[in-house]
Amino acid sequence: MRIHHPLEPGNETLVACNIDIRTTLDAAHRGIHVSRMGNVLTEVTQESYETLAAFAERLCRRVQQTQYGGATTVSVRSRFWYREAVSGFGTKADKQSLESVGLMSQVTSDASGHIEHLRGIEVDHITACPCVQQTLKHSLGQRKPEPVSHTPEAPPLTHSQRSRTSVEVGSASGPPIAELLQAVDEVLFRSQSTLPRPQELLLVLRAHQKPQFLEDVMRDLTRRVCQLSRELPDEAKLRIRSRSLESIHEFDLCGELVTSLAAARKALGLGADYRHGHPYRDR
Repeated sequence: MRIHHPLEPGNETLVACNIDIRTTLDAAHRGIHVSRMGNVLTEVTQESYETLAAFAERLCRRVQQTQYGGATTVSVRSRFWYREAVSGFGTKADKQSLESVGLMSQVTSDASGHIEHLRGIEVDHITACPCVQQTLKHSLGQRKPEPVSHTPEAPPLTHSQRSRTSVEVGSASGPPIAELLQAVDEVLFRSQSTLPRPQELLLVLRAHQKPQFLEDVMRDLTRRVCQLSRELPDEAKLRIRSRSLESIHEFDLCGELVTSLAAARKALGLGADYRHGHPYRDR
């Protein structure tokens, strides 16, 4: 299926999707029309769409029409690819990296036809554990050894892990995917496909200078997304999920936040004044 490229205005990109369709039956009907659902899917994938959310809404409405009109939800997950320049810090100017970002859209239509959206992105990133850094500082402070393991310019050593985090906002039109990705990059240390040694060092250094628990990832991302979503109504939904593939444990850590923007704004102490900044539509 084709959509307008989220990061390259004027271009389209072909995306492969995983699609989950759910619809509701009342007691008067024995089962759904499976063949009609397959026919609708074939029909709607022949078109080109401005966004993944537009595709998900189109599919949701058509499924609801061809079944029995009950509440219907369509969830679509895909990835889009783009080229990113790798420059600076001793790297040749002609290097490029092929990167990908997960794209997600969920659309629900109730029995009256009222539509609700939830759309966002999923990224891979690294986190450095604050616990080991603090324990090391305390240990070195008590024993007062020679500073052989780190220098004043370098952060204390610790273990790091690869993480996968998604952020979704209840809106069909904003914030734009490009700005949502930029907001994520201001909070997280995103993994990359091409990392020459200078960039690899810089990424690890930055992650260790700002160590993050999984909970820190979710708190910081919540605040940044709330700031980005100034124009969205209080009742808009916010969902953030994060999974840390632990490097020194036999288990992974998972976190999930599902709330309204109103509740998130209140918890973060973001009053009405913060909404008078520079909303994305005016940039």
